Formats: sequence, C-alpha cells, structure tokens
Amino acid sequence: MHEADHSDPAGPVITLRGQIGGEVIDANRHMNVSGFDRLFDQAETAMFLRFGIGDDYILSRQRSLFRLEKFVRYERELLVGQAYEVRSWIIGTDGRRIHHFHELWDCDNDRRSAFYDCLAIHVNLERRKSAVIEDTTILKALRGFAQHLQEYGLPAGPLPRGIAESTA
Repeated sequence: MHEADHSDPAGPVITLRGQIGGEVIDANRHMNVSGFDRLFDQAETAMFLRFGIGDDYILSRQRSLFRLEKFVRYERELLVGQAYEVRSWIIGTDGRRIHHFHELWDCDNDRRSAFYDCLAIHVNLERRKSAVIEDTTILKALRGFAQHLQEYGLPAGPLPRGIAESTA
C-alpha cells in the first residue's frame, strides 16, 4: 500500500508510505531495480500533483512535465515487509526546468536506502517544445517550496544542475 502524507511543513514532503511487497522482490530476496524505479516514479507524480501539475492540468492546458535526466543511487537493500517512506524535494526551478530530488527511507532501520535526482522540463504538448510555466500560482508555489527547503537544509546527494535556486 502506498499513501501520501503532506508531512511536516518544516521539511520535505512525504509523498509515499507503505511496506515493500513481494511483487518487487527478486532472486536475491531484496527489492529489485524496477521496484525502486516504480516507487520513485509514484513519488514524483504525487509531488507534482501537490503543486497542481497532474492529469487535469495536462489535459486542460496541454502542458506537461517530461523527465530529461535521472540519477539513482542505491545505498541499502530493502526486504519484503519493510516499512518505507519517500521524502521529496524541489531543489530549484528557472520556470522551465525543475530540479527535484527524492529519498527512499527504510523506516524500520531509520536510514536512507536510495535517492533519485531528476531534472524535468515543462513542455507545451501542442508544439512539443519546452515552455515556461505560465500559471503564476504553480510557479510561485514551486519556487516558494524550493526556497523553503534551501533554508531547511538539503540532503546529501543532489547534483549541481545550474538552475537558479527558486529566484530565477
């Protein structure tokens, strides 16, 4: 089961919580790579939905986010039945690109198991080209969250992306 939680306002948003199911366990008796990818993809979707970028936004505005790049680091294995949560961050945005970061935590042992560092681009689906986020409410919320997290303190791992951190 995966559930979202809008968590402590003093830090990242908890986008998923649940327990590792047997369907993602491989012959090594730990969660396989596709299981990590699935959880991170669900966390990414949940985080952007929090800012109003979901199916309704895509269909009504013909705008979306495409992932340009992702980097995953697997630090510790997860076993069937272990409790987990995904903590999600907006590192920065220039209005067109969004640098976001997600940590998968092993709640049973209170340690990070993996992280997922991504760069997304906002796209005009009619033109199939990148486009600045025109909705000022969404853009302000993304920038505000990024600024808040910069002040909170970022986790170890995000790659430098050359995106102005929330002020561009």
